[in-house]
Amino acid sequence: MENIDYKSVERFEYINERKNVSDYKDSEKKRFVFKEISTRDELYEMFTLRYFTYRYVNFIKPNKYKFDIDCFDIYSTFLGVFEENAEARKLVGIVRIVSTHNKSRYIDDIADIAADSNGRDISSLYARNALLPIMHTFDNIKGRFVNSCIDGNNNSNGKDLKVYEISRLAIHPDYWGSKIRIESGLHELIILDAWKSTPQKYMYVIATHPRTRRRYKRLGFKIIPGTGERIYKDINKLAIAMEMNLKDYLNSPNPYSEKCKSKLKAYIEKGYFERNGSYQS
Repeated sequence: MENIDYKSVERFEYINERKNVSDYKDSEKKRFVFKEISTRDELYEMFTLRYFTYRYVNFIKPNKYKFDIDCFDIYSTFLGVFEENAEARKLVGIVRIVSTHNKSRYIDDIADIAADSNGRDISSLYARNALLPIMHTFDNIKGRFVNSCIDGNNNSNGKDLKVYEISRLAIHPDYWGSKIRIESGLHELIILDAWKSTPQKYMYVIATHPRTRRRYKRLGFKIIPGTGERIYKDINKLAIAMEMNLKDYLNSPNPYSEKCKSKLKAYIEKGYFERNGSYQS
């Protein structure tokens, strides 16, 4: 892979320098920690990594604050992968799980970060244009999951089918295709987060590019009936809408159940699981 000009994203460069991170590709001496994003600094780094990665593939427009943050973040759980060695710790992969009904435990920190990145105007942070990001583009699917009263601000009364969206997956480009398999680790983390949650999460949707259809079918996702391909709003790329019942998927032959069962007890106790730099799946 070609070298990335980190100077094109000043805040990302700042984090690199502050943490004294060595060459990404020298991973044998490092470990990778999979956990929920849970501190203000981690949130700050997550919004920066999202911006850097989505700008790298031209999914979003540049902004002077160099953050990717939106109104769905205050309804999200954030899951991340940290690369660690003896000297530094750095976020290299993230995904968010968006809820229709539960606000983030870190809403105050998210609001403060949004204020810093938008000149103190955070009105847009509290103005959801749909219950989930996917419904902004595939507006005909809301009735499939939402049957009760929705107020004028797209807030659910909590009695609907609890559906969650897997959204804003971003992996540092230096780890695309890495043997560490960041994305597969994030899928394990999604399952562990689902089991750990009360009540457990099991119904998920995702909007993804049509060329990734096979990959997500292997993960238990199916095309949502009556959707088809559409241009995804804000990103302006072709997308399909898919859904997964996690309980059904895990009760069928799959590559994740046994791995996640072996990790669950330690994950609940410690709040993370890890892989070393020589990990082979």
